Amino acid sequence: MLYKGLHSATANAEHNDMQERTNLVIESLVVSKGVVYKRFNPVSRGRAHPIKKRTSNVSISLSVK
Repeated sequence: MLYKGLHSATANAEHNDMQERTNLVIESLVVSKGVVYKRFNPVSRGRAHPIKKRTSNVSISLSVK
């Protein structure tokens, strides 16, 4: 997953800012808590157990050497 994010960040720097891929370095990489989607799993006697589908947000900053 981080590989795809890094590949996307370098491609954006090349296309949008006209930078060369060999001159880019990772300035910061931050993974923070995202939205928690709440779902329910049906169980016996008409009850339901909660399922928390956790997500995360990845932020990658690149800089020029």
